[in-house]
Amino acid sequence: MEGKNIVSNKEQINQTLTDICTVFNDTKIDYCLVGALSGYLQSGGEIIREHDDLDFMLNENDIEAVQELLNRHSEFGFSLNDTRAHPCDIVKGIDRRGKLITYNDSHEHDIYALHKSSPFHLGFFAYERTHDGVLQKQFFKDERTGQAVIKARKTKMIDWQRNYTNKIIHNGLKITCNDIHLVLAIKETLIANENRPKDTFDMAHLKSINPYIDPQRIQAERQKRVGAETLIYFADTKEQYK
Repeated sequence: MEGKNIVSNKEQINQTLTDICTVFNDTKIDYCLVGALSGYLQSGGEIIREHDDLDFMLNENDIEAVQELLNRHSEFGFSLNDTRAHPCDIVKGIDRRGKLITYNDSHEHDIYALHKSSPFHLGFFAYERTHDGVLQKQFFKDERTGQAVIKARKTKMIDWQRNYTNKIIHNGLKITCNDIHLVLAIKETLIANENRPKDTFDMAHLKSINPYIDPQRIQAERQKRVGAETLIYFADTKEQYK
């Protein structure tokens, strides 16, 4: 029998998905539901652990529109916070391999919406569409100058269309999700780097309830992420960060 907290959490997840994705669809917001919940919905499996948020990829051109939607629909109970101009995560420079030297790298959302009466929240990862693909962005503050710095991973359009445009029907509502193989590829990377128990749990459970998982594709998606071209530049001037 499910615990009271799980039942309440599932109710909040389903209600929030319905509320948010309905208005996103109606107003043509360019979004994609990502993360473990995306995998659960695609697999048709029961949600058997608590989740404290919904994760979305969001076109940066739609951030203001989302803020207006949440303000207009105060009954949803969410208010948007955008910290891109003043990030919490700090960058100290670039090493010889061209990798950022960071500390306080929380991997948390730069854009998020807190609920007025519960810890449940919405997390948004900003992206920019280009002529040949998508730039997925993460924001840092330069320790030396205090300026905002963007780390942008380039995704080819063919990979974006394959992994971030899946349509599923959940409770009669069409939701755009990222592909489950990418969900699992990201989970594998998180397990290797951070070893969080929830990632190990999700990985095992999603594989057990979905008979169509292709292990080779998981590894292929993981390698694409590792080998993806990355741009690092100042947010205000677009100059390369050094």
